[in-house]
Amino acid sequence: MKDYMQTYGQLYEIIAITLVPFILFILNNRFQKWKDKKQAKSKLFLTLTGTPRASPPPLEYMQAINQIDVMLEDNETITTKWRKLYDSFSPTSEHYNNQKTF
Repeated sequence: MKDYMQTYGQLYEIIAITLVPFILFILNNRFQKWKDKKQAKSKLFLTLTGTPRASPPPLEYMQAINQIDVMLEDNETITTKWRKLYDSFSPTSEHYNNQKTF
């Protein structure tokens, strides 16, 4: 019985030593992707709210507006409202006559 436990104990140690780095690598990649996405959303928000209103708008502001669909694609409420607002800017849009689409 003692030999049996010792053999499997060593086997578990070998498995743990080989698998733990891979598990940590996968968890680190997921955390890094989550962190990068959160930083990108924060930068987008700060650019949109922190840019002074000017005519014509600064290039950074226009790039931030163009990134709203991409950065916030996982939030359906925001993308739906953004599409309605974006459509209301165009005279050929079905929403143009009704500016109060929200």
